[in-house]
Amino acid sequence: MPSPPSVSCTDLVLNVTLRCPLHCSHCCYRSEAKLSDAMCQSHMEQAIREAASLGSVRTVHFNGGDPFLLPELMLSGIRLAHGFGMRTAAVTSAFFADTPDRATATLAPMAAAGLSEISVSYDDMHAVYITPRHLVNLVDAAEQLRLMVYVSVTIEPGSRIDRKHVAQLLGPGRDEARVRIYEVGINTTGRAADLADAASRTARAASAHAYRGPCNGVLRSIQVAGDGRILPCCGVLPHSDRMVIGHVDAPNGLAEALRRAAADPLWNAIASAGPVDLIVAATAGTDRALSAGEFDGICAACDRLFSDPRLLELARQRTIDLAG
Repeated sequence: MPSPPSVSCTDLVLNVTLRCPLHCSHCCYRSEAKLSDAMCQSHMEQAIREAASLGSVRTVHFNGGDPFLLPELMLSGIRLAHGFGMRTAAVTSAFFADTPDRATATLAPMAAAGLSEISVSYDDMHAVYITPRHLVNLVDAAEQLRLMVYVSVTIEPGSRIDRKHVAQLLGPGRDEARVRIYEVGINTTGRAADLADAASRTARAASAHAYRGPCNGVLRSIQVAGDGRILPCCGVLPHSDRMVIGHVDAPNGLAEALRRAAADPLWNAIASAGPVDLIVAATAGTDRALSAGEFDGICAACDRLFSDPRLLELARQRTIDLAG
């Protein structure tokens, strides 16, 4: 087996399915219940085994959509990753936590298999579909099972639900070392981009949550899509073929993909300067120069970059010129 790539990949993200029982207006993937995709078990197991062989991967993440729609597939993946000594994490909409018993019955087998942490989103958009009781039941069950819990609150200008609101819903007495609540801005990608008007885009770009710096995830968090394609980041944007760096079916899929991507000036520029800075520099002096203020975050910038062949060509040429 070839030596591991020079970039230290610490997290493997498995996009188990894009299917989700919710239809949130800000979903970066356009997830919904009618989708039928699912990662095949062989791709999942191959990715986990190769991640373990890299020696640097500490955590395997089961993402969606909502991976809890495929509990048996999740369980097998958690057991395998745990057997290799890696931590495991999962995201969920908490759709199953309508009662305390159901929340516990769903999470208990995952915890027994080796699940380390769980992330759930609750905000104005999720509250259209999920009640406060779902959230409380999920967090209660996770705490009882000694899981780390991360509650993500997506903030839109004018949001009713914020971090303080969620803390009040969960009530006092929570173990703050085990239950973490944090706010994030909307990534205007996927359905969030489809539904965004000019006013909302402007407000998001002006938000304190808009981050335009280096991407700390690229090549450190590597994602495997449901069909086995390998992408070089955690990927909160629709899976673009132009972002694909390999496939798990290829020999030494993860290691080879990481090695090639680490040698690509484009990914190095995204990691060191960030996609916003790269786009601004690449388009300066052209007939469609773009400014940093047009982006509400680095994921929206990458979505723009990899959706526009001409822009991508300009950016690639910019990184080649700098590297040379």
